[in-house]
Amino acid sequence: RRHTVTLPLNVAKLHAAIRRVTLARLAVPVLCGSSLRNKGVQPLLDAIVAYLPAPNESHHDLLRLYEHDLCALAFKVLHNKQRGPLVFVRIYAGTMKPQSAVYNINRENTERISRLLLPFADQQIEIPSLTAGNIALAVGLKQTVTGDTIVSSKSSALAVASRAAKEKGKTLGSSREQESLVLAGVEIPEPVFFCTIEPPSMSKQSDLDHALKCLQREDPSLKVKMDPDSGQTILCGMGELHIEIIHDRIRREYGIETYLGPLQVAYRETILQSISTTDTLDKSIGEKRHLVTIELGVSALPENSSATTSVIRYDDSVEQQLPLDVKEAIENGIQSSYFQGIKKIVKFYLNV
Repeated sequence: RRHTVTLPLNVAKLHAAIRRVTLARLAVPVLCGSSLRNKGVQPLLDAIVAYLPAPNESHHDLLRLYEHDLCALAFKVLHNKQRGPLVFVRIYAGTMKPQSAVYNINRENTERISRLLLPFADQQIEIPSLTAGNIALAVGLKQTVTGDTIVSSKSSALAVASRAAKEKGKTLGSSREQESLVLAGVEIPEPVFFCTIEPPSMSKQSDLDHALKCLQREDPSLKVKMDPDSGQTILCGMGELHIEIIHDRIRREYGIETYLGPLQVAYRETILQSISTTDTLDKSIGEKRHLVTIELGVSALPENSSATTSVIRYDDSVEQQLPLDVKEAIENGIQSSYFQGIKKIVKFYLNV
């Protein structure tokens, strides 16, 4: 005969155990719900408070270096007709106050925060300060864009860079050492869809330029460039829907009826397999005969390669024999050839 014994469930201990394994990254709490039907939203918010670490429990090396100095991330930008650009910021360390100057590490400039607002749906409440772990709207940051890291001052950024260099046993370099101490921003891939965009008249061109500038601050994946030949404005986005949304926002928010050209896709070419070829040049210039045999091999670099440009390597038997001007001519010829065709970084082997 089996007996079932029911023990009282200690809810507090259960929550503490879930929080303990979550902070240790041994388990991940999973909650079910549907935001469309407003099911499970409240338990999700409660679980965030109950199980995730508080700001003072974070032991990230970057935040530890800032200690009590300000370190914040601008993760979204909105444009308000009355207040101008509104920047959503999250404080990771320190305290942010209105009427204070802050330093943007990414843009390398200093700006002043005029007001701090706490958003509640379509309402904003002015607050006197913002501490670590909170999110608010900063008014007055005219140059800050999505993904920028904000600190209290340039000297604070240099002090953090100096502390990081001392821990690594290195000396602080004069080049942009503090750039390695920014928060993880937004990694935006290169846009692949593009089309021309034109205002209804030339008198609206300046208004369109202003609208596109504001939209680029809000959306880093949107790129705008000028065609040097035709003088047309080129709109570059991540897809057809992306460009259509931008087109609609320009009409609704800025009152400009723009015209879009045909949508085009920026295709890229790459190498699938290695290949080599040999060619011989036999030509007389003046009274001197020039006879050269060239063997050229092309192959793709590995996917995990850190190279950002093509790698040209000569055969050991000929590298020491080629004069510098001949090497420059060979490399210029190779680079001009693949620049017009294959876009992926390639590696060249050359025997002369």
